[in-house]
Amino acid sequence: MGEPAGVPRTRAVTDLTPRGSGAASAVPLRRTTVVPMTTTSASTTVDHLLAGIAAGAVPAGLFTDDAVLDAVVPNWRFAVAGSSAVAAVYGRWFHRPVRVAELRRHPTAGGEVVEYTLHRVEDGRPQASRHVHVLRLASDGRIAADHFWCGGIWPAPLLARMEAAARGPHAPASTIFQ
Repeated sequence: MGEPAGVPRTRAVTDLTPRGSGAASAVPLRRTTVVPMTTTSASTTVDHLLAGIAAGAVPAGLFTDDAVLDAVVPNWRFAVAGSSAVAAVYGRWFHRPVRVAELRRHPTAGGEVVEYTLHRVEDGRPQASRHVHVLRLASDGRIAADHFWCGGIWPAPLLARMEAAARGPHAPASTIFQ
């Protein structure tokens, strides 16, 4: 039976960790998020972007020749232009398999806003970081612009403090790390 008129179809997006990647986290996380389901080339491009981030290898072909990455990272902002330059930055950032969690996708008139938390293990210790991409897509579905924000890399001790703060004496159970 179909959804009522005006209600978008949805699909559950679960943990995007590549199988056999070895990426793990000691912090329990929410595993499923419901997102609008589309079948446009934009959705396919963003699906490939997310799969590439999880796998540690973002395909350069996702970006237009004149693509722009405008990135805000802790204590810095920079921009690069051109598919090769954007792919090079992505290659430095997303060079190993990670687990993508807390994924939320918001389609826009000209692209999509994507937010997620990355989880990885460095030297045997869990780390996480929160990212947001405001993507503008070209008419062929490739990424023409990515306005990117990163909240920094959170080491295990900070993750523990964040979880404890979220569970404060009068706070409801944390939904950030479930």
